[in-house]
This record gives sequence, C-alpha cells and structure tokens, in this order.
Amino acid sequence: MAKKIKSSPRRKYQTDKQQLLEQIDARLANDNHTIHQHNQLMAVKQVLLGATPSFLSKVYNVHTNTITNWVRVADTLGIEKLIAPRKKAGGRTSMITEEMLEDLRQRLEENNPLAHNVEVWDAPRVARYLSEKYGVKCSRETARTALHKVGGHYAAPRLFPSKDREGLAQKQSEYREELRQRLHDPNVIPVYQDESHLYLATDIGRSWYIGKERPNVRSSASRKSKKASGFFLPTTGELYSTEPDWFRWDQVIESFREFTKMRPLQDGEKYLMILDNASWHVKAVKMIQTLPEYADVRKKMDFLFLPPYSPELNPIERVWRRFKMWKRNVFFDSMAALNKWFDTLVAKSRGPNSVLYGIGLSDIGLSSKKTA
Repeated sequence: MAKKIKSSPRRKYQTDKQQLLEQIDARLANDNHTIHQHNQLMAVKQVLLGATPSFLSKVYNVHTNTITNWVRVADTLGIEKLIAPRKKAGGRTSMITEEMLEDLRQRLEENNPLAHNVEVWDAPRVARYLSEKYGVKCSRETARTALHKVGGHYAAPRLFPSKDREGLAQKQSEYREELRQRLHDPNVIPVYQDESHLYLATDIGRSWYIGKERPNVRSSASRKSKKASGFFLPTTGELYSTEPDWFRWDQVIESFREFTKMRPLQDGEKYLMILDNASWHVKAVKMIQTLPEYADVRKKMDFLFLPPYSPELNPIERVWRRFKMWKRNVFFDSMAALNKWFDTLVAKSRGPNSVLYGIGLSDIGLSSKKTA
C-alpha cells in the first residue's frame, strides 16, 4: 500500500500530490540544476510531505509567502515552470544615451594620462558636465556607471619628473640592459636593498563589515616606528632584514655585513646589490669601493644603482607595501608587539618561499635563480 501523503488541508491541489512527488524526485535525480532550483524542489517536496511553509521559510531563509508561491506554481504550472530561469526585467530606459557616452569617452581619451596637469574627472564633475551640456540631471552613481561603461578607471596619476622625460626613459633602458648583462653570470645573485619605517600607530584599511556604522580600530598615539633595512632576492622570494639605528652610510655598510652573515655565499658566488639613489646609499658604495677597511664587503658584492624616479623597478618597494598592507587595522600596544609581529613575518621568508616569490621577476626578465 502506498504511503499516505500529509499536506496542508487549506490547499486544494489541481495536480495529484503523488504525481508531483514523482516528478520532483525525477528532477532531483538530475544533477543539472542550481542550488536555488534544488532548494525550490526540496521545499515543495517537504510541503507535500507535511512540512509547513512557516517552518521551511526559516530553513531556506526566504519569506513564508515565497514557499507558498513555489507550491502554487508547481501545482498549477508544473515543475519545469517552477525552476525555469526568470527573464530579466526590462527596466526603464537609461537617461544616459549612446551619444552622451561617446562624448564622455572622447573627453576622457583627450585627457591624456601622459600629459602634464591632468584634468580631474570624477563622478560629481561628470554629473555637472552632463547637466550643463545635455540638461540631464543625474546622480553621482549614474555618472559613475557611465564612466564604467566607457571603460573608465578611477585611479590616482603617477608622479613623474617634470624635466628630461626622454632622458629618464633612456636611463631606464640602459639600466635594464646592464642588469641583463650582469646576470649572464650564473654565480651573480641579484639582491634589492631598501629601508622602510613601520609606525606603531594603526594603519587604516578598507574592510567589509555588517551595518551602516563604521567599526572602530584602536591606535596608539605614539609616533614611534620600527626601522628596517631589507634585502630581497626576487629569484627565490627570500627576505632578510636588519634594524639600523638610523639611515646613514655607515649603518648601510653595517647592514651589508649583517646580511652576508645571515645568508653566506657559496664558493664562486657574488651578490649584485641593487640600490636606489638615496644619499646614504651613494656614499656607502663610494666608501666601500675606495677604503681598505671595507675590502671584506667589496669582495662579496658588486653594486648597481636604479635610475632616478624609478621605484617601480625596485621589487622590495612592493615587498614593503605588502607588509604595510598586512599591518592594516592591526593594533599594537607597544613597540615590542610590533617588533614581534614583524620578526615573525620576516622569519617565515628567510629561505625560498612562495609568499614573496614572483615579486619582481617579470619586470627584470628573470624566470629562475640561474638566469642565462
């Protein structure tokens, strides 16, 4: 004898309930449906077996009327109609016409990002422009949508020296070529060195949160900071750090010595130390190359200076940026806590690792430790 199906006595079904259950079971046996469709089928099945829509609304996190409507559609229009994808509503016609979008696209293209004194185009200014030229009153959100439609990107321009642009491009090209030439020797190990400050005060970063009120993040009122001199090997992702008293040429030389102790060279190897043009770097290299008391450092490394105004060619800048990103919204109640956090991260990167590996490989033309 077939099992008697319990269901809500207030609904008179047009389709036989047993037939509906068989159709649902057959459809559930087919894996070709979405999670939402699966929930619809299961909810209707459970109603047919006696569950109440009010109970199921809590299970599936939908309104009670939604469950009732699913049952109605399955009963009157069929299971396939229940799970059929809904057509997207047409909506109202956009107030921003194709003519306006094309005009906006041309204005943005004329605003050459390589030119000086770049005009600022933001959502409020676009809204005013459309209002003044076309008489269209639109919100900032509508203007922002229009900017996305024409392929716009909201980003800050990069600073660039106002003089000798072509000369800088030439210097960058010469630097890349010299770097390639030096790395023809498989025993040369490129190392990028740079200093950074990590402040005790909390760095604020955006985050997702529930509710309209923004959360509060504690911060120390102190302006104390941790000074770090970093050494980054892009071919392996290794990072080593020393803590100088201050950024001076003698401290730079001492940090070179500490680095070579932390990562000793193998027979025949030599470091190629790549530096920016900070005054303490320039003087440190000059002293190493000329004074006999620094012969030990001179024996272990050669030096190559980056072109001026070229932080994008220095991968350790991106490493420090990543450290500061990890520091966002993290409260440190003392310098000891900040030092412990920093030292823990650096310790994980002493040796080949996948966390930092890959930073700087593409823009210097390296693909492995031994570069041909």
